[in-house]
Amino acid sequence: MIDLAYSIFGNGFPLVFLHGYLENRYLWNEFIQNFENNTCICFDLPGCGETPPIEEQTIDKMAEAVKYNLDKLNIKNIIIIGHSMGGYVSLSFAKNYPDYLKGLVLMNSHPFADTAEKKQNRMQEIDLINIGKKSLLLSNFIQKLYAPDFNDQEKIEKSRTMAELTCPKGMIACLKAMANRTDCSEVIHNAKYPILWIYGKKDQLFNYELADNFITQNNRLIKLKLDNVGHMSMYEAKDEVTKALKQFIDLCL
Repeated sequence: MIDLAYSIFGNGFPLVFLHGYLENRYLWNEFIQNFENNTCICFDLPGCGETPPIEEQTIDKMAEAVKYNLDKLNIKNIIIIGHSMGGYVSLSFAKNYPDYLKGLVLMNSHPFADTAEKKQNRMQEIDLINIGKKSLLLSNFIQKLYAPDFNDQEKIEKSRTMAELTCPKGMIACLKAMANRTDCSEVIHNAKYPILWIYGKKDQLFNYELADNFITQNNRLIKLKLDNVGHMSMYEAKDEVTKALKQFIDLCL
């Protein structure tokens, strides 16, 4: 099993932060400064940042890698926070290793499998990467990360830098893993711990109505819809998300 590159900040109950596609652990640098009373573990997922891809990479294998590295750190009880693709990995982790969890946060993510159209789009992206069109993909992707009226150029540039640092082989591994993942709605329905689902009404990569219309009998699910936010809630609504996450941590513990 692969060793994941990681960073640790703070001291206290462990929070595990998993970044999204075309991101790495440095996504969380500024955000976690508000959680110094927790041990914040930020991993580079396989194929991202300083971690190489896994052979025949899947979302389940990525979750297994997170477990392996937590075991090496001797960390067993956690709250896991997954942004976008990191949310898919978090759901897989919850499905396969539920005893590790005190809480789960889906940040601009969701439990649904790719539609046929979305799978096809990912395969087309792989084709473009293979013919050297990575830069074209990145420009389109960065534009869709934020709400149309978001204009913090420093944050946008950070997203662009993280995307540019993702190697083509890692991009392809992650795209295949996301395309082939299964629906994890049952994780939410069956969870024995609290779940916080944060999503943006102006998200151009995920239709907020899918979260609005998600019905479960599990009263442990908490939804937080952010009206003026796109796909990057930890940047676009940092204060509101920080407050919600701190309240959620208190609830879990």
